[in-house]
Amino acid sequence: FRRVLFRSVEFMRRGEQEVVTHNLGIMARLADEMGAIIEPLKGFARKSQARPQASDISVAVRHACFLYDQRLRREAVTVVDQTAGGGVRAWCDPNRLEQVLVNLIGNALDAMADDPAPRLRIDAAVHDGALELRVLDHGAGLPEGVRERLFEPFFSTKEAGAGLGLGLAISRDIAREAGGELWADNHPDGGACFTLRLPLPPAP
Repeated sequence: FRRVLFRSVEFMRRGEQEVVTHNLGIMARLADEMGAIIEPLKGFARKSQARPQASDISVAVRHACFLYDQRLRREAVTVVDQTAGGGVRAWCDPNRLEQVLVNLIGNALDAMADDPAPRLRIDAAVHDGALELRVLDHGAGLPEGVRERLFEPFFSTKEAGAGLGLGLAISRDIAREAGGELWADNHPDGGACFTLRLPLPPAP
């Protein structure tokens, strides 16, 4: 980055505008790549104080899906949101809940990249005194060796540069900090199923 910057200054002094413009494009791309690396590392290394409250699951799901609205439309993904209007609540930080959902939904979409009829299902139910929120995709599922390492920091099945392998590790830490858990399995009907378990709001 520094080398490109110094060269650009020299070319600018010479009046070689086209070369300067080309180098600035390179610098912008490098800056974007550095940002993509630094932001997940910051989130992994330092977390702000969580603010748990009675969080509406359907609202968190709706917000997370909204962030992927263009991609969902472009890839013609069928979304089956069974949390809509349910009024089910969990005791957690709503912003962190959305962060986990954004990561799980993004991974589900990646898993269905080659699926001719991608289908995303999200549901929630109270089980054994806790809320269990599930994100299910219609992809190829999780090979045993991959499933065992999914939550290891920096483990990723994506191509180099497509991810640092921190999203699931951070998501699991968020779940555990809230007093819950996050795990993955293969669904009997096919595809992967990620289950986020969270405590229910305390009784009034």
